[in-house]
Amino acid sequence: MGTTPPLNELTLPEGRHQIVIRNADFPPYSATISVAPGQPVNLKHKFGS
Repeated sequence: MGTTPPLNELTLPEGRHQIVIRNADFPPYSATISVAPGQPVNLKHKFGS
């Protein structure tokens, strides 16, 4: 969906989604989230930790 910075927020429709965060120097980070109407989901990751 974008390159960070500046992408720090992503609006998704309700349902199940797989999020993959990539950095050329580290293995990809993948998470599956479920979005419910009106319920924000926070996802944080720090490469190299």
